[in-house]
Amino acid sequence: MNFLDNCMQPTIDEVLQKAFTAHTSGQLQDAENIYKAMLKTHPKHPHANHNLGLLEAEAGRVENALVFFKTALEANKDIEQFWLSYIDSLIQLNLTAEAYSLLIESKKKHGESEALNHLKQRINSLHEMTRGVTLAESGQELTRVNVLTKLKPDPAIRLAKKRYKAGAIDEAKLIYTDIIKKFPHNKRAIDGLKSISNGALGKVLKVQYPSQPQLDLLMKIFNQGQFQQALDDTTLLISQFPNSLPLYIIQGAAYARLDHLSSAIDSYKKAIKIQPNCAEAYNNMAISLNAKGDIEQALKCYKQAVKLAPKYAEAYYNMGIALTDKGDLNSAIDSYKRAIKINPNYADAYNNMGLLLIDKNDVAAAINSYQQALWINPENIGALNNLGNAQQGNGELELAIDSYRKALKIKPDFAEVLCNMGNAFNEKGDLELAMSNYKNALNLEPDYGEAHCNLGQLLLGTKDYDEAAEHFRLSTYGQSKLYLLRCLYHQDKKSLFYDQLDSLISQGEIHPIIGSLGCRSAVRYGVEKRNLFCKQPLEYVSKINLKQKYNFEKLFIKPAKAILNEAKLPNKKQSLLTNGCQTSGNLFTLEPDLMKDIEKIIRLEIKNYQTNFKHSEEGFLTNWPMEYSLKGWLVSMKSGGNLQPHMHENGWISGSIYINVPSKLMTESGNLVVSIEERSEKETKQQQKSIDVVTGNLCLFPASLLHHTVPFESEYERIVLAFDVVPKK
Repeated sequence: MNFLDNCMQPTIDEVLQKAFTAHTSGQLQDAENIYKAMLKTHPKHPHANHNLGLLEAEAGRVENALVFFKTALEANKDIEQFWLSYIDSLIQLNLTAEAYSLLIESKKKHGESEALNHLKQRINSLHEMTRGVTLAESGQELTRVNVLTKLKPDPAIRLAKKRYKAGAIDEAKLIYTDIIKKFPHNKRAIDGLKSISNGALGKVLKVQYPSQPQLDLLMKIFNQGQFQQALDDTTLLISQFPNSLPLYIIQGAAYARLDHLSSAIDSYKKAIKIQPNCAEAYNNMAISLNAKGDIEQALKCYKQAVKLAPKYAEAYYNMGIALTDKGDLNSAIDSYKRAIKINPNYADAYNNMGLLLIDKNDVAAAINSYQQALWINPENIGALNNLGNAQQGNGELELAIDSYRKALKIKPDFAEVLCNMGNAFNEKGDLELAMSNYKNALNLEPDYGEAHCNLGQLLLGTKDYDEAAEHFRLSTYGQSKLYLLRCLYHQDKKSLFYDQLDSLISQGEIHPIIGSLGCRSAVRYGVEKRNLFCKQPLEYVSKINLKQKYNFEKLFIKPAKAILNEAKLPNKKQSLLTNGCQTSGNLFTLEPDLMKDIEKIIRLEIKNYQTNFKHSEEGFLTNWPMEYSLKGWLVSMKSGGNLQPHMHENGWISGSIYINVPSKLMTESGNLVVSIEERSEKETKQQQKSIDVVTGNLCLFPASLLHHTVPFESEYERIVLAFDVVPKK
């Protein structure tokens, strides 16, 4: 991370900072070229003149330096360092009277300082060396005998070195200066003065700023993750350089990584006080504000950052994160687009935008966004994983598995990808490979709750209840505790089952699995418990004739046939289905154009369903979700086909629209049967309901009910659009 980027105005000050960085890191020719270029367009710029003067002094060209220092001081007399540099150059040229006059003027303007007192001592020392009295006593400019009147250059250079080692630095400077005045190309004298000037330059530059090597070392420590050490070192340097902008930004970043967010914000505020136009400080402060939960204030800071630096891609990216946290997905997407417009290679922005497009059910656009991220960086494992998830949700299981494999090739120990690939194999019906991937994920992360839950569900489906229960016990992910309740019921562990059920009821859990098992256990064990979801679910089964209300052929049959005939969507392996097939993925997101009118009608009928039962006190109605989505799929059966008893555990209410129901050869052929318990259990007519369905019917019922279909005989296909109302979290 470059803490100085975006901290200056995007014009002359950015150029000045670049020159300063080159200057302090020893790239003197580059610095000189930049300063001179600046002065062509801004000849009176105080900092450019001053810093170029430092370069001239460093090279031994003190007379040239004097001109630049004078221009800088005339342009801005409020900066004490300009006075110090000008006075220092006058002393080097033995213009002690003028130096003393300026020293007095500076003292009046800025007050006493250690630096000024040191310069005063140098002036007096020089005067004493020539006449034995102080300048203050004489009040006039005096001259000094040139060293070359007594010595040749080589002995003079040896004398300068000797005086320098003895601590008489100013005297050594004067000797070197005398030599250079008479012999401008004397390399030994130039190098000698340069070595002394480097020390002086360091002192000058370090009055307010740490050196570049110091900053580089801090950044190295920070980037190694040693945040406390970076904080300690930075705080120490700030005590020496209280006006250093980069130090406060590094300090803020270290505080943020240590989760001391309030302290981080204070550091960034100090940085802004030093440089009000520092976009980087506003951006970093916004990150800490957002992490602290103050999203609105964070957004204000991001807006200020991009106002100061309109091409600040990272600030737009971070603003997208804050807007996502706020729930403003459209604005977040727009912010990511702005970041990408500035930086077309911003892979992370494409990746994050893909996640938001998934939330907006725009799967195709999300996949394209992930692919853009991967085009920029083919080894972006996050984008590969997200692409695989989107492809899996799109029913493209083979493509999803291929994306997961690419991610694992880059990072073989990526447990999340292994779990997701297990999900893809599970949906594909390859249970052995699904199980292998879940176990591999758990070998890497034994506490991986999602992998435990998914493996448990797979084992639950294969009726390996004992092992499934162990995985659910080890997981707190999602509905693990509900699936454990189901395992205990199937294991017929009555006491443990009721302990778990009572615990869930006491916690106020409202869920169709709990509702279903509450009803089923009442039938099996004869023990009535509070049912927070629905105690009498069979009373809430509704059948509606859509043909009487809508153009069923146009609105339902044609879209369904188009989806099936195009065969774009792969089929999902469905172990409960005999002599039939089921589309994979969610039709409402995969085929939005074909399904949009159907979705409108379903939502309207669901609203009517709520209205019909508005006086009910059943939990699934009184606690109706604030928002929900629809998940739908087509089921096609041929003669002899049927669907085994099951429930849609992720729904709230379940529904089915009968696109085509063949004529019945027997009374109940092809009927939908909803029930409290499975058919294998002893069941009375009061515990189930057989619904005579025909083409055009819509059936709605609580998701806690089990349901199955009666086998039928016909030369025609039986086609049903099944769907769930899924609460949004």
